[in-house]
Amino acid sequence: MVHFRLLDKFHFEIESKISRQSSDSNLQIYFFLPDQLGVNSYTYSKDMFYQSMVTEQGYFYGNPNLTKSHLQLVKLGRIPTDNKDNHQAYWKQVSLLSVQWRKAIKATFRDIKKNEDITLLNDSFQLIQDLFKSLREIEPKKEHARFFRTFQFLDSHLSWYLQQKLLLLSTELKKSETLTKDDWHDRLFELLNFEKAYYKSRSFREYEPTEEGADKLLWRMKQVQRYLDLPILLNTSRKPVGIITEQMVFGLAAAASMSFATGIAFYMQKQYGNFSTTFFYALVVSYILKDRLKDLSRNFIYGVLSRKFYTFSYAVRTKDNNTRIAMIRDTCEFLKKDTIPENIREIREKNMLTSRKADEPHVFVYKKSFKLSSSSFTSEHDKMYDNIKINLSRMIRNFPDERKDIYFYEDGKTKKLVGRQRFSINVCIRFSSSTNDILKYYRLLINKKGVYRVEEIK
Repeated sequence: MVHFRLLDKFHFEIESKISRQSSDSNLQIYFFLPDQLGVNSYTYSKDMFYQSMVTEQGYFYGNPNLTKSHLQLVKLGRIPTDNKDNHQAYWKQVSLLSVQWRKAIKATFRDIKKNEDITLLNDSFQLIQDLFKSLREIEPKKEHARFFRTFQFLDSHLSWYLQQKLLLLSTELKKSETLTKDDWHDRLFELLNFEKAYYKSRSFREYEPTEEGADKLLWRMKQVQRYLDLPILLNTSRKPVGIITEQMVFGLAAAASMSFATGIAFYMQKQYGNFSTTFFYALVVSYILKDRLKDLSRNFIYGVLSRKFYTFSYAVRTKDNNTRIAMIRDTCEFLKKDTIPENIREIREKNMLTSRKADEPHVFVYKKSFKLSSSSFTSEHDKMYDNIKINLSRMIRNFPDERKDIYFYEDGKTKKLVGRQRFSINVCIRFSSSTNDILKYYRLLINKKGVYRVEEIK
């Protein structure tokens, strides 16, 4: 599975889920770049792309299900909190419960909105209330400080998250054509007010309902969520691919250039003697040519090899016991039109805004391969997610903020408006494995201020 999401005007993320059943998977992201951007192999290097990208890997825990959420609660309650050595296991179980419950609440509320089923709403609210009550009954004692602090983070974050989702659901149900306000209003706000009262009674930090207060609250909850999610994140170590090959290439280039210079020197020495002026000039020229030949041959051979191999490899390991669960390799490059895969070129040509064939002068591709170790996964976590965040600001920084007066004539009146130049970056994402082959196509509509709309092309 692959999900694309726009984060703000300059950032988007792509999240891939890789299961142990399809351990060998590949991700390719193709960027079709218009010529106006001035982005090409001379102005946009590999290092610039990697500096504009942030990646993160973590465990993905099954499918969210509110009716089975009590199972994580039972596992959490079984961990003794009177022994400090159990804190790592407790923290990991708290992390798992937090992720599962948040996803389950989100999925349940989405179903309520989609189906507009009052029975589902009432049953779900009652189940949520029972789950939160059971959770708070297994709160560790204050004497067990580390466990108590971790539980406080979990309790406050879940309560805040539930309140946010309830308020969002209330705004969406107001638009319902099937349910009336009397059907859901009292029950929803009964649960909301109960959670607000509980949140306040525990002296969890609150902020004023202002823009500054919203910023502070969001920052704090993101920090808490980061703490709660930390145990399911994975450690990643990166190293360049082909270091030995690179040195061998450099050595071969040096040997070839040195052989060339030595051959010239031997020949001129035999023809004109050891101390002739001709031999001296030939020796100087041969050494000049040697250096140039070494650089040219090294760059040419390494350029050919780099297109056939990945740039970096990543060892993905667990935080607790440093077990390696996956190997990831990636690279990026500009492609010539004849090297673009046929299916990618076809989908691009079918979705051109004009009837001309796809002839963007610059096509940039990012490739990533995943190889998972099946034995490192369990029934609880049978998938790994890979999250990529990409910053487009470097790609569009050279585009001018061009504006022009546009005139309209309607009803006998002339109206003047200012039109701002815009363009599109087309992004094609392909995720392939032994079990599926997914192809998604997006058009990012962009002006000088960044991305203002994303269109998914079916």
